[in-house]
Order: sequence, then C-alpha cells, then structure tokens
Amino acid sequence: MEFKIDKIKLLEALNVISGAVEKRQTMAILSNFLLEVYDNTLHMVASDLEVELSIDITPESVESEGSITVPARKFMDITKSLPDDKVVTVNTQDNKLVIRSSRSKFTLQTLASTDYPHVEQGVGSGKLNLPAPMLSHLIDKSQFAMAQQDVRYYLNGLYFEIDGTHLRTVATDGHRLAMSQFQLQDSFDIGVIIPRKGVLELGRLVANRSSDVSIVVGNNHIKAVLSNVTLISKLVDGKYPDYQKVIPKNTDKEILINRKVFKEGLQRAAILSNEKFRGVKLILNNAEGITLLSHNPEQEEAEIFIPATTQSYDLEIGFNVQYLLDVVNSCDEENIMIYLGDINSSALIQGENNPNSIYVVMPMRL
Repeated sequence: MEFKIDKIKLLEALNVISGAVEKRQTMAILSNFLLEVYDNTLHMVASDLEVELSIDITPESVESEGSITVPARKFMDITKSLPDDKVVTVNTQDNKLVIRSSRSKFTLQTLASTDYPHVEQGVGSGKLNLPAPMLSHLIDKSQFAMAQQDVRYYLNGLYFEIDGTHLRTVATDGHRLAMSQFQLQDSFDIGVIIPRKGVLELGRLVANRSSDVSIVVGNNHIKAVLSNVTLISKLVDGKYPDYQKVIPKNTDKEILINRKVFKEGLQRAAILSNEKFRGVKLILNNAEGITLLSHNPEQEEAEIFIPATTQSYDLEIGFNVQYLLDVVNSCDEENIMIYLGDINSSALIQGENNPNSIYVVMPMRL
C-alpha cells in the first residue's frame, strides 16, 4: 500500500473520525485507525465497538492498494507536526507504516486490517433525510440534560423519536429534562435511544454543515451519512420513560424575564451557593420581579433582585442553580418564560414564543 496526500486534507479527515477511537484500551487494535486504499480512495475508520466513524478522501496519487491499521494517536501527532504546505507519502514496508514528508521519516508498528472489528449494523427499518442544521439544533438544545454513568442505563443517552410528523430529541437525568422538536413533511414511527458518545459524535458531525444528512435506523443501530463521512452507533437496549408525564400541566404562576439578566443573576447567586448542593431559592412575592437567594455552610448569603413581568405570588421554591444556568444557556430567545405551580412542582421553562424547545427542572428543598 502506498499513496501521497496533502497534509491538511489528511489531518482534517483524521480530526473528523478521531473521537471514535477507543480510550479504555480494552482491545489494542481499537486504539488504531484502519486505513484502506482502493479505487483511488483512502478509506479511514475509527471505532470503539459502540460508535464507528469512517471517511473517504481522494489522495493526490495512489501507487498501490492495500489495508493496514496504525496507532491513532501517534499517526495524528505525526501528521500535525508536518509542514502545512507539504505532501505526505504513506506506504507499508515489512508490516510497518512509513510516513515521509519534506526531510522527515517516521516508522510505525501496525496490526493486520483483517483483525479490525466493526460495529454490527443489522437491518435498517427506517430511512429519512434531515437538514444538518436542523438536526444540529435539536441535539444542541437537549443533549446537556443526558445522564452520565447512571445505573438507569437508558438515561445515558438521547431519545430520538418521530411520532407522526414530529421529530423530537429528549434527554433527562431524572432531575431535569430537555426536549426539542421539529415538524417533518413525511410521517414516521421511530423511537430509539442513542448512547451518549454516539450523540456527541453525531453533534460534531452535523455542526456547521448545510447539506442533508441521511439517517437509517435499525433494531440495534443508527447510521448517519453526511457527504463523505459515515457514523454508525449502537442503540441503547431499553425502554425510555414516558417523558410526557414529567412535563408540568397545571402551572398557575408565570414569569417573563430577560434571559441575559436572569443568567447574570444566577451567576451571582451561584458564587455563595452550597458547593455540594448548588441550591438557589426563587422568591415570588413582588409584582415587579423575582428575588434569588443563596447561602452556604459558612453563613454567607447572596440576595439578588431581578426585574421581571410577573405577579406577587406567595411562593419560595429552590432549584439547582447549575440546572437553571444550563437551560438559560440553551435558550436563544431574548426573553424566557418560567411556569411554576406549588413548592413541590417542577418548573417549565421555554423561550418566549418558542414552544418547540421546552425544559423541565425539578425543585429541591433548601
């Protein structure tokens, strides 16, 4: 196997797939890139058996075809170190990979490509094309609420649902929930859980892209193809909770507040909140705005008044300040709406005049 390729083109391609490389070192070959040269195309693959990323690029020239696996981190570091305006020559010699550029030469150990495992795809049951900007928007608005290493494994991912013509992405860790939706022209019936790593890599794939992405959903995998890049992710085998039951229906208290001002107030209150519980209390007893109150075990206290359009309600309710900040950071609108019930009811938050992204935050006792 031997080919020549522009350094910047090679590095950009490696950056696209590098996130899928196995980090835990459970199998030595999974810390490698798979390189295959055929039909004047360089096909590169990275995988950890949960998520697989591959990319096809055209070298400047191909002297001979073949395939090999090479240590991913070393191959990337070598490529980064080479001059930007140079062509890189890559070839195999005696089961080793030789990389040449300018007056530099590197020789890397390899493993046989025949031993490289791939993510099992199975049969695709649903196929659709989605605009990449729309899918990127849906992921950005909901992924922050995914659980991390929760024993309820089905929460460690993003629920990808198409109910008729409504495409929704839903994430929850049991303390907060984020849902974003988009109206489709065609009708589908799909409901799968994409694992956390698959969500993050899919988000990277569609970010700042303008073309359509082709999605194929199978019984145990999801496949996304965008231009010359393919992502395959296993699905979480589990039943996602009925998130509709979590969304508050009986809210009789409303607050219309400037998002930027609310964010700044939360950041100030967070300074003196308990570092472990991160609690902040919202006090609604003034028709001109709300008061944020936080304190810590050192008897220190912060009290911040924020102007808002509301009424004088007899309510004091506590929340995790970081959860509120995550929601505020996810909103794009100038103003946000906060809907509350009683002291034991969750808060429903959404951008003003934007019902397509909603957030639910459970209260906490302070």
